[in-house]
Amino acid sequence: QVRLFATSGSPDFIAALYLWLIFYLFINYQKQGLIYLLIIFLGFFSATIKLQTLPVILFALFYYYKLDQNKIHLKIFISIAIGLLVIVPLLFRNVISSGYLLFPSPFPDLFNFDWEVRKDFLIINQEYITSYARANVPFSLDLRSHDYQMNMIEWLPVWWNLRSLADKLILSGIPASVFLLILFHKRIFIKRNNQLIGALVFLASGILFWFIKAPDPRFGFGFLIPFIAIVSYLLIGPGGNKKIVNKQLICASLLLTSTVLLIYSSYRFYNYFSIKNILQPAGISLIPYQEVNCNGITINFPLHNEACGNSPVPCTRIKCDSVVLRGPSFEGGFRIKK
Repeated sequence: QVRLFATSGSPDFIAALYLWLIFYLFINYQKQGLIYLLIIFLGFFSATIKLQTLPVILFALFYYYKLDQNKIHLKIFISIAIGLLVIVPLLFRNVISSGYLLFPSPFPDLFNFDWEVRKDFLIINQEYITSYARANVPFSLDLRSHDYQMNMIEWLPVWWNLRSLADKLILSGIPASVFLLILFHKRIFIKRNNQLIGALVFLASGILFWFIKAPDPRFGFGFLIPFIAIVSYLLIGPGGNKKIVNKQLICASLLLTSTVLLIYSSYRFYNYFSIKNILQPAGISLIPYQEVNCNGITINFPLHNEACGNSPVPCTRIKCDSVVLRGPSFEGGFRIKK
């Protein structure tokens, strides 16, 4: 909310909220089977918002079955039913909009509809997402312009320099947390913390998946924040005979964090807040566009190769000669030339 994601309607922020809720429920209700059903439901639902949250489903299923080995077949049936209830509408939507079940992934390719998006376009889109997250490159249909083939030594400094101060502070919390886990491993890695340590393993897999595929922090906050939070909990919670962090240090850390948030929020408020936004949100920017007659249909094309933003529909940045109408009017749908 401090970073203004709450007012932007960003799906990344919404997916992160669901992940935070999942791990909060997991930490506080570890022994309750019904809570795991809720966690499984929330995990599948978060995946309908952002596919990058998929690792959390494996996490929830693993501990649901581990909690009680009785009635395992019933558990499997209930889990599958919950997953289908949530996922099937998303699959139908993906097929209708793109021809693929797991859009923007071309796998699995089970259909052959005439409106199916070209596979090379999907590959370009996937590689662009990764390239944009690494180096903030502009969109282009030319794969070479995405710098997708850059190795980590090349793109990592560029990626770090593009991050804001707030993002750098949060990202720095991951190596700091790992260092503390190593430093206090004898007190943290004990039997009573096995479930939380397991959660860290799943979170680490989510962070690794995020870092490889699309390391923009807003895509990874759902995993980054809980990882730091659980490590903090292990440091200040009842992890052994003696707490690793004393009460005075906890109070000082909370005071410092609150002060930093207050200063940062005041800075954002002073520089970006507008009185009229209380009743009328700023919304999406209106992008300059050009009306083009495309085979008898007026289509709006954004200028300077930008996204459509708040431009009137129908709007696209794909060239007119690349689009073919499926019928006599736009209502019949369209497809991209093969």
